[in-house]
Amino acid sequence: MKVDIGGARIWFDVEGAKLSADGPHMRERPTLLLLHGGPGFDHSYFKPSHAALVDIAQVVYIDHRGNGRSDFSTPDKWNLDQWGDDLRAFIEVLGIERPVVLGLSFGGFVAQSFALRHPGHVGKLILASTAAKFRGDRVLEAFNKITAGFFVVMIALSSVALMVGGVGVVAIMMISVTERTREIGVRKALGATRGEIMFQFLVEAATLTLIGCLIGMALGALVAWGIRSFSPIPATVPLASVIAAVIASILTGVLFGLYPASKAARLDPVEALRYE
Repeated sequence: MKVDIGGARIWFDVEGAKLSADGPHMRERPTLLLLHGGPGFDHSYFKPSHAALVDIAQVVYIDHRGNGRSDFSTPDKWNLDQWGDDLRAFIEVLGIERPVVLGLSFGGFVAQSFALRHPGHVGKLILASTAAKFRGDRVLEAFNKITAGFFVVMIALSSVALMVGGVGVVAIMMISVTERTREIGVRKALGATRGEIMFQFLVEAATLTLIGCLIGMALGALVAWGIRSFSPIPATVPLASVIAAVIASILTGVLFGLYPASKAARLDPVEALRYE
């Protein structure tokens, strides 16, 4: 179900009746308003655990503006003041009087905004896994710890990928040296030095890894374009990363091409010309 609140359609769901039979009379039960965490989440993780509360209360689930099944709205409306005012308008439209508000994580910040801006409309306030004040320094510290761990893991994975790619370069270049043994013999017979032969194969190895680098960067740029075009994340490919990737690919080709190039340079021209 959806209700129009301040130009946005807010999604909500209700479980349990407001009135319950108490002998010959109908007793009114409290309304519990559940505010999910996030931003970017929805109410779904409240189910089915909180559905058990329908025995004692009417349970109302709501997706905040810009979250879950509610309208996306506009980014300038994604703030605690607006979310708090949305709750005030929501309970007014539905005729809910002084609900019990349970805010989890980010929902706890919204619940506090609602209680501070509209204190006369809150019956009780329950806060879980949240805080009274947003500590940016602590969030930054936790974020740095997480990203540091990811950095170490990515370095390890990149190193493994580099070794696998290097082995592939060695294998391809060794095949090339074998297939071109007679060519190497002809070049040596015509006066080519070991250094010239070695330089030729090192350039070929570096060119091979550079082509792979260019293909990878093209795919990465395409992914960044897709993220930037279809999400609010401003994904970009920094120029410094491009330069570092090109240098790393060339060095990888040279490093892993040394053995095949050295083997080609040491070939005996007479034996090479006899090779079938």
